[in-house]
Amino acid sequence: MLVTGATGTVGRSLVGLLRAAGAAVRPASRHPPDPDTVAFDFRDRSTWRTAFDGVEAMFLLRPPDLTRVSRDLAPPLAFAQVLGLRHVVLLSVQGAGKVPVLPHAAAERWLRRSGLSWTFVRPSYFDQNLSGSSSRTSGTALTYDEVAVVLSAELGRRIRYRRPGLLTYARHARGVLGLPPAMVAVTAALHATARLGLAGSRRRMWRR
Repeated sequence: MLVTGATGTVGRSLVGLLRAAGAAVRPASRHPPDPDTVAFDFRDRSTWRTAFDGVEAMFLLRPPDLTRVSRDLAPPLAFAQVLGLRHVVLLSVQGAGKVPVLPHAAAERWLRRSGLSWTFVRPSYFDQNLSGSSSRTSGTALTYDEVAVVLSAELGRRIRYRRPGLLTYARHARGVLGLPPAMVAVTAALHATARLGLAGSRRRMWRR
């Protein structure tokens, strides 16, 4: 199995779990940190053959800057399919089935039509969406106000949730954080899902 994003939070953990289970894993990254990790870039065709050679399954983590599936994701996946790729596990997002403009939703649509078998993992919410790193919470879905209470207790200082509206968030994300428009739209949708109380469940879909 080829694991993209293998040096990130999700990919690194997945590689460890798969190897512990005895699976043959090929970690992939745009900037390999060691000889065990293969160089792979969705936009760099010269990296595709080495990465996909002999690969039958793939864990697909879409880099945030790749927003056009037909241009950025479809070509390498079609190339891999010719080489023998049969199954793709896509790290999607909750709401992809209801918000068609999300890049994750476009990736799901392409995979449904591709002839590949697939698994869509739609996680509800990651702790690092709030902290930038792994943090500790309970197994209960929390509101942002409750998260602020937990963070205040853990950090020893007061954390407040200001409840910004969509336009206020968009202006902050563009003007202060410097996010590109596509990322503003995606992050707004993700945070809105949690704010509306829809992040309390996980969903996985698959087709053999």
